[in-house]
Amino acid sequence: MKIGIVGAGSIGLLIAGYFHEKGHIVTIYTRTIKQAESINSKGLILEKNDQKTLQNVKAKVFDQQVLFEDNDFLFITVKQYNLDDVLDQLKGKFNHSIVFLQNGMSHINKVKQLQFKNVMLGIVEHGAIRISQNHVKHTGNGVIKIGLLQGNTDEINKLENIASPSFPIEYVKDYIHILKSKLIVNSVINPLTAIFQVENGDLLTNPFFNKTAKDLFNEVAEILELNKEYYWEEVKKICERTKYNYSSMNRDLFYKRRTEIDSILGYIVECANQQSKTVPVVQTTYNMVKGLELKK
Repeated sequence: MKIGIVGAGSIGLLIAGYFHEKGHIVTIYTRTIKQAESINSKGLILEKNDQKTLQNVKAKVFDQQVLFEDNDFLFITVKQYNLDDVLDQLKGKFNHSIVFLQNGMSHINKVKQLQFKNVMLGIVEHGAIRISQNHVKHTGNGVIKIGLLQGNTDEINKLENIASPSFPIEYVKDYIHILKSKLIVNSVINPLTAIFQVENGDLLTNPFFNKTAKDLFNEVAEILELNKEYYWEEVKKICERTKYNYSSMNRDLFYKRRTEIDSILGYIVECANQQSKTVPVVQTTYNMVKGLELKK
C-alpha cells in the first residue's frame, strides 16, 4: 500500500519507519528541503530497544506543487498551528483516505468544512523523540486509536493492512471520546511539565506539582464532562509510565519553539466561555505558557 505522511517530526518519522518496516511504500512530506535531502540520502533511522534499523523511505518537500494522489492513505501529523497550510493545499486535491493525528480538538470543525471523501481522526499513544532530521527514537510503546469522522467504513478495514503487531492501529467508534481522553492528558502533563521544566513523573512525586496538576485536571474534566475519578487515574498512569520522559511542550519551551498551548488549553478556555464557566487555573496556566513563549 502507498502511504503519505505529511509532517516529519517525531510522530511522522515514527509511523513512517514502522509502516515501511511492514512493507508499505512510504513518502514523507517535509517542511524543509534540508530534511528531505537528509532522509533521501541517508535513509530513516528507526531506533527501538537500543537497536537501530535503516528504512529507505522517500521524502519530498511539502509545497504548492506537491501532489498526493499517488497515496492510498495520507497521514497528517503536523502540529495544530501548521494545519491550516496543509488543509489549504489538500483542498480539492485528494480523494482517498486521510487520517489526522493532532493534539487537541480545534481541528474537527475545520476538517468537516472541507468535506473530504474519507476522513479519520486519531490519537497516538506512543512515545517518540526526533534525534535528528532523519533519526527517530521510539521511547514508549502504545497504540494509534482512530475513529471515522466521515466517509466509507470499508476504509477502516484497510487500516488492518497498514498496522502490525508491533505497531497496532485500533478502531474506536466514538472518535470524540478518544480525542477528549488524549486532550485531558495533554492539558495536564504538557503545560505543567513545560512551565516547571521537569520530567513527567515529577507531577506525581512532588506534592506541590501534584496539587497543581489535580487542580488543573478538575477544571478541564469539568469542561469536557469526563468522569473525574477514572480519568485522574489515567493521567497518573501515563505520568508513571512516562516518568523519565519530557513532554513535547516541555521540549518546545526548552528549545524556544512555539507550543501547541492554543489548541490544548486555549481550546478549553473557549469551551468554558461557551458554557459560561470560569476556569481560573486553566487560564493562569495558559497565560504562563504564552508568556514563556514570548521569551524566545
